[in-house]
Amino acid sequence: MGFDCASKKEMQQILQLGVSPKRIIFASPRKTEDHITYTHEQGIDKIVIDSEDELRELAKIVPSATVFLRLRADNPTSRVRLSEKFGLDVPEARVMLQVAVDLSVKVTVYEYNETLPSKHPISIIDIGGGFTETNFRLVAPAVRSAVDMYLGGETSIQWVAELGRFIVSEAFYLVCRVLGTRKHLIGYVDGPNKNHYITAMWSYL
Repeated sequence: MGFDCASKKEMQQILQLGVSPKRIIFASPRKTEDHITYTHEQGIDKIVIDSEDELRELAKIVPSATVFLRLRADNPTSRVRLSEKFGLDVPEARVMLQVAVDLSVKVTVYEYNETLPSKHPISIIDIGGGFTETNFRLVAPAVRSAVDMYLGGETSIQWVAELGRFIVSEAFYLVCRVLGTRKHLIGYVDGPNKNHYITAMWSYL
């Protein structure tokens, strides 16, 4: 088991528990120079990047780091639309890969790029999270099938899944008073009627 940390404080807490720095990924969507320096000082060498500015900053401070490029996976039915917050489209990722080559930064990324096969061999794939006890039983076989189909059962790749919700989603119940609700338009899907809207319900507590 590893730990996905989004802040310096989280990294400090995990390190204080005696966890090896090699089991920590620093995945904040935006990092200060101080935080990047801290990861280097503590021996944390896996860092998630999704902007060219951060990649260039990282190359100056920790050129030996292993970089994860966060790809955007748009899912309009997702409960939380994290793709609107961070992540790279495939064309953006291709540009970032070339920048990484120019900066001599090691990148681990889920994207086969025929123009850069030897520069960025894939060694780790992080498929993200959002798993629950209910959907995990459906998702796990689908992931295994996709691995066999698209990667030919590749055994040299290390797979990472973020199981935070799976572990704690049933840990407690929250009881509160709902003052009101409102439907929120989050997108639409073209269909026979051309007006299939996707909405989410916001609750005000």
